Amino acid sequence: MTLRAGNIEIIGGNSNVVRVTCKTKRAEDAGKIKISFGAGRLQVYGGPDRDVSYRVDVPAKTGLVIRAAAGDMGISGITGDKDIELKAGNLTVAVGDPASYRVAEAKLMAGNLNARPFGVKKEGIAPSFRNTTTPASTAFVRN
Repeated sequence: MTLRAGNIEIIGGNSNVVRVTCKTKRAEDAGKIKISFGAGRLQVYGGPDRDVSYRVDVPAKTGLVIRAAAGDMGISGITGDKDIELKAGNLTVAVGDPASYRVAEAKLMAGNLNARPFGVKKEGIAPSFRNTTTPASTAFVRN
């Protein structure tokens, strides 16, 4: 996924489809946001410079590669590998049982990093953490 800046929620659910819902402060700006999906890649781009919120619903068992410039991003309900890059903003990833991840790593250029299951809460310039265990899946959150 390549996502435009904004308040972003990525939620795993029981459906086998990917759905994007956008909200803007001004109704006339909604049509300016572009969404494209092809070859397994989702892009959300265009629209106003601010006041954009959107939600991406994906199947609960999904491996994610996400690139976003800025904003507040929350990810929950998803089992699978996660490679997340958010340049600036606040990132919260709900990962479930931290023991199910072989590697969990997070780096941001600036903002707040909340990885509560790993006992990590950091803020400021370049907050990061790295946790390694043994088991199954891999979560990467990086800049």
